[in-house]
Amino acid sequence: MKQNFLRKYFYWLGFITLANFIFGFFDLFFKNTLMDILGAVVTIPEVIMLVVSIAIIIKIKKHKLSKKYLTIPLVFLLGYIALIISWSVAESQGMDTENIFAAGTLFFYIISFVYYGSLSFASFYTLFSDSILKKLDTDSNVAQKEGKKNVTGVAGWLGFFVFTLAMAIPLNLMIGVSDVFSIIDNPENTTSVVWALVPIDILLFAGIIFFAIYSIILLVKRKPNAIVVAKMYLIILFVNNAFYVLFSTVSGDTTDSSSILSDSMIIRSLFYTLIWFLYLSFSKRVKNTYPKDQRKTFPFDIIAFVIILAIPATIYIFALIGITLPEEQQADNSINNYMVEWQELNSMDDGFKIKFPAYPYYEEDVYYYPDLATFLHYRQYAASLEDGTEYYVIITDYPPDQSFDDDRYNLEAAINSRLVGDWLNLISSQETMFDDYMAMDYLFQEIEDGYFLQGKFIMKGDILYDVMVAYDDGEYNDHDYNKFIDSFEFLEN
Repeated sequence: MKQNFLRKYFYWLGFITLANFIFGFFDLFFKNTLMDILGAVVTIPEVIMLVVSIAIIIKIKKHKLSKKYLTIPLVFLLGYIALIISWSVAESQGMDTENIFAAGTLFFYIISFVYYGSLSFASFYTLFSDSILKKLDTDSNVAQKEGKKNVTGVAGWLGFFVFTLAMAIPLNLMIGVSDVFSIIDNPENTTSVVWALVPIDILLFAGIIFFAIYSIILLVKRKPNAIVVAKMYLIILFVNNAFYVLFSTVSGDTTDSSSILSDSMIIRSLFYTLIWFLYLSFSKRVKNTYPKDQRKTFPFDIIAFVIILAIPATIYIFALIGITLPEEQQADNSINNYMVEWQELNSMDDGFKIKFPAYPYYEEDVYYYPDLATFLHYRQYAASLEDGTEYYVIITDYPPDQSFDDDRYNLEAAINSRLVGDWLNLISSQETMFDDYMAMDYLFQEIEDGYFLQGKFIMKGDILYDVMVAYDDGEYNDHDYNKFIDSFEFLEN
């Protein structure tokens, strides 16, 4: 081991840990895209130094140098693991990247400042301490000098690449599960094209994990298609992350910096794929272990690669369509068109049939009707969706001797009954016809909570039918509303 190699190690470790120490202060007070990019930049040499630290430890043990030289690289490695653990603990304690005084956030930053600050000081102290440098010179002269060997085998940087592939398997599994559940848990996605992409998303991450495992097996067994498949894996990762960045730029969406899929993590992944692709292309060890004249590409590899590579393009193209289409066209492409099973209700007692987007429940009661100064009996069929939208058919029986002779007055009285108590505002009402019966289209808005009631009153003899949808502001789906209203029919007597 050469003296200047150890010196350079302490030199670079000191500057890298100092850069992270300084970056921590800026990151504490400035939260923006630039800081995410800088975070990715300072992480790259940090990861490289982790690998170098492992090499340093191995060489110190091999050449039987003083064990005190093991202290800093060991602290660097073990401390980095502790830092990752502290991040998890901080999140469990309510880490809030927007509030530096939150318990979890403050805990993480204190740990990171102590870690980087102490390492930076120890590195520079070791570098500039005369007594240690003198001892370093002595040990370096005793150490054996490395000759230029014709390196081969799955070791060194190539071995570390295989290690990163193994670590990527659980990581991609977590990212895939997180990504799928972020779609499923969002009620807005149940009525958009995004919901239809869940199985495709699952296939994408299954394909990435498959290529990681496949690459490990081929590299370890030194198969002729090992390097080609490994590069295919890196290309798939790069394209997937590149599409993610493109989608975020177009849509304006950003992710929480504490998320697995944060912007800084995506940028780091892009750097990861570029660095390792260049390594596999120019490394002497790779060329010696997998000679170019013996490398092959099999049809199965190409087919699997093309299929998996096409998935991120498909996902983000559909996602872009979902955010760029006009609201009316998004409704027409609603998932309810082909995945939600609308259920037809036939009520022989009340003489109608209609399709609900979910199985309805039934209840009946009485309410006070001010225009007739009496209580009326009603029956109600209702179904609710996860986004809070509710679908109703309400049937009210008018006593023959108490209803108005003109159906128009009955419909107007129904509108006025909704305004009793000043809890609704009438936005619009329009007289119309349903089959041969008079009807009234209406739209109300609840004053306190702001949700809407939209539907149609239909007067058939002494029975008032109210076909209605209740929805929150921003949750209106024109396609589903019309499908519900248009499916209402009277049964033949």
